[in-house]
Amino acid sequence: MEVFQRHLGFGKMNNELSGIQGDLLRLGLGARNWLITQIRGTDEELEWTPAEEGPSASEVVYHATIVLMLVCSEIANLLGITLAQQEEEDSDSVEGRLKLHVRAVYQTFRELCTKLTDEDLDEEMNLPPPSLLKRGSLEMILRIIAGYHVTHHAGQVAILLRMARNA
Repeated sequence: MEVFQRHLGFGKMNNELSGIQGDLLRLGLGARNWLITQIRGTDEELEWTPAEEGPSASEVVYHATIVLMLVCSEIANLLGITLAQQEEEDSDSVEGRLKLHVRAVYQTFRELCTKLTDEDLDEEMNLPPPSLLKRGSLEMILRIIAGYHVTHHAGQVAILLRMARNA
C-alpha cells in the first residue's frame, strides 16, 4: 500500500499534514492525479484545436496549472511565505512535458500547504481581476482552484482528446 501511495504522490509529507491542511492537500493531489490520467495522446492529438478556434488539450492543461501557480504565488506573497523555485524537467513528447509540468506545479501547491496554518486558511482574501472568484477564505479559494477548477479542466482535456481522435 505504501508503494502505491508514493506512486500517486502521497509520500511522507502527506502523512505529516493533518486537519484542514491535510484535507486540502489530498483534494488537490486527487485533482492532479485525475488531470494526469486524462493526458494521454500523441503530440498531434494534444495540440489539436477544434474548428471553432477553441483551445487545445495542452492549452487547457496549461491554463488550469498556471492559474493554480499564480494563486499559490499570490498567497505566498501576501503571507510572506517563500516557496522554492520548481525546476521542470524536459521531455521529448508533449504528453511528457505536460505531465512533468503538472507535477511541478503541484509540488509548489504541496509546499504551500505545508507552510499554511489554520489561521492562514481562515483568513479572508480578495483575488485580483480577472479572477471570477473575488472573495473568500484562503481554504475555500485553494479548494476551488487546486481541486474543483483543475478537475473541471481535466474533463475538458478528455473531451478535446476524444474529439481529436475522431477528427
